[in-house]
Amino acid sequence: MPSNSGDDKVPLCFVVGPIGKDGSVERKHSDLLLNAIIKYVLQGDEFGFIVKRADEDADPGMIGDRVVSDIINAELVVADLTDLNPNAFYELGIRHSTLKPTIHVARAGTALPFDTVAHRTIFIDLTDWHSIEQASNLLRCIASHRASSHKRRYRVHHFWPHQWPLEDVSGTLRCEVRPALRPCPSRARWFKPPCAQPSPR
Repeated sequence: MPSNSGDDKVPLCFVVGPIGKDGSVERKHSDLLLNAIIKYVLQGDEFGFIVKRADEDADPGMIGDRVVSDIINAELVVADLTDLNPNAFYELGIRHSTLKPTIHVARAGTALPFDTVAHRTIFIDLTDWHSIEQASNLLRCIASHRASSHKRRYRVHHFWPHQWPLEDVSGTLRCEVRPALRPCPSRARWFKPPCAQPSPR
């Protein structure tokens, strides 16, 4: 069972992606993916994860805060990129900034954006039993690899150039942006708005 410590803490797998309203096509896809594949594979004895989606969180407090906390602290995140949901990509960006294990999945036929094409993605056709079986086996294989890689200091590939730590990147941006925001006193001395010019007599 994967864990970040030597205690008996049960590891968390947090699932991000489109959820949709009750009864919608989006919700049916999300529920089937969650229960028939992700929970089926990762909550078993082989991995022993608690698999949780944002709408299953019964803890008190702000929903957004709890979601971000789970995205950052979970031992594993599975990101469903189906329909290119903006919230899913926002949450995926947060997760990638932690350099922790993440698995990408998407409905078969999804045209992924350029920045995510380089990451291995499990494509699934939930109407095809063979595709479900294949996706389950791939998830099991990748989850095993991610768990062993995390023990050897897992890193997200192609995250930022040279894999800079987040604080280094933000410091670099501040150094580059700050000079551009400084006022230009030399121009301020000679410029006068039209209303300040004396009117001809």
